[in-house]
Amino acid sequence: MNWVSPAQQHEEAWFLGLRLNSGVDVQSIEREFGRATVAPALEAAARLAENGLVERRANIVALTARGRLLSNEVFQEFLELDIVAAPVPAS
Repeated sequence: MNWVSPAQQHEEAWFLGLRLNSGVDVQSIEREFGRATVAPALEAAARLAENGLVERRANIVALTARGRLLSNEVFQEFLELDIVAAPVPAS
């Protein structure tokens, strides 16, 4: 059986959330993975926002219309992150 690492779970949480019109709930993802793990993704999101590919509304990061058209490039930014997964807090 192949298990998905915490880093891969974090990456997938961003991919799945960005595919939704509602976007990624930053507070929720920080609770699940920790701020230190999420910080590099938020930096990538800030760069993507400067290019008009995502937008940040309060605690939500979502694809813009342009970002949907170029979603492969958006997702590539998250794949290129050097994320060191912190231990996932117990529920």
